Amino acid sequence: MASPAALTDAYRREQGRIATRASSLTLLAFDNILDTGNLDGTFREYVGTVFPLLNGDRVEMGNVAAAYYEAYRGAAGVAGQEPAPLLPSVLNLAQVTTSLLFTGPITLRQQLALGNSLITALDVARTATAGAIFRHTANAGRGTIYGTAQRDRRAIGYARITDGKPCYFCAMLASRGAVYKSEDSAGARGSAHRYHDGCGCTVQAIYSRDAEIPGDHAKYDALWRESTKELAPGDTAVNAFRRAYSASL
Repeated sequence: MASPAALTDAYRREQGRIATRASSLTLLAFDNILDTGNLDGTFREYVGTVFPLLNGDRVEMGNVAAAYYEAYRGAAGVAGQEPAPLLPSVLNLAQVTTSLLFTGPITLRQQLALGNSLITALDVARTATAGAIFRHTANAGRGTIYGTAQRDRRAIGYARITDGKPCYFCAMLASRGAVYKSEDSAGARGSAHRYHDGCGCTVQAIYSRDAEIPGDHAKYDALWRESTKELAPGDTAVNAFRRAYSASL
């Protein structure tokens, strides 16, 4: 049987694969449907194409997360009945429309208004679109894990698991390590359950205070403590950590 850490790593990779596929399919629709000379006239078809694809990938992501949770719980040796998984809700049309509007046509027009070339504007809009779709898809799995752990009486908390090259924001949140249900508040380091566009992090349920947490959270925690222990006047802990993290790369 695979270890809990190995199962979490495998799930994180599968989360990335499904979310990347969703982003790629959305960009295919972006390139083939959106007409830069007629954004208003082609946007509706673009949304109509992406909407069912995105929700389909979110359903798959939720099912994969539920299967991971069951396997992880078993590998962790947790006794007792597993709670029913909290599968993701369907994104409504308004949510998807708003996201695609801001990352697509609005971003394109903003870039052109700044004097950037059409090629640059398209590159910025495509990157923004891919990142948002990645987040929407991955959140379906992350939400399933977090929501199911909330229902799980055996789970005492959660931990954020980063990908191999997290940004300073994700490293800071992961530095919290295990966040226990009884202490589940944002604190100085922010909420452990916030995810930005393109974020490759996931979340893992915690069943004991000596549970193994994959990744470099201990290193990030040490960096946080060292970088924030003596703040200069007007400085913030977040900015101090950001500088220290950038210097450590």
